[in-house]
Amino acid sequence: MRPRRIAALAIPAAAVIAIGLFPHGFNHFIGIDTQSSDNYAFFSGFGAWLSSTLGLTTIIVTMYKHLNCHADQCMRIGRFPVAGGAYKVCRHHHEHVTGRTHKLTADAIRAAHILHQELMHTGQGRRA
Repeated sequence: MRPRRIAALAIPAAAVIAIGLFPHGFNHFIGIDTQSSDNYAFFSGFGAWLSSTLGLTTIIVTMYKHLNCHADQCMRIGRFPVAGGAYKVCRHHHEHVTGRTHKLTADAIRAAHILHQELMHTGQGRRA
């Protein structure tokens, strides 16, 4: 196994072993050992932090996935609509913005863009 993979497995395994050996320490860490009700202490302390962190992370990841370029493995922000707005691509993958004619990494996006342009010129792709 690679050293990174070993470390990636060893750290969570060590955490699980530590929690198993010292459960009171973990309870103190998340703040549920000093209250009269464990449920109240959890949901007003660590649970609230956990749910807000997961919620914000979900929102940020969803926004990024919505805004990034639709070309395969492109991490740039897609600002230019292609194929009537069906896809959004970055300036690197949009032919009319950069003027590039080299082979694109996203052939399906380019084909959809060309098809849309042909439909718009013939009048079949107009919106009502």
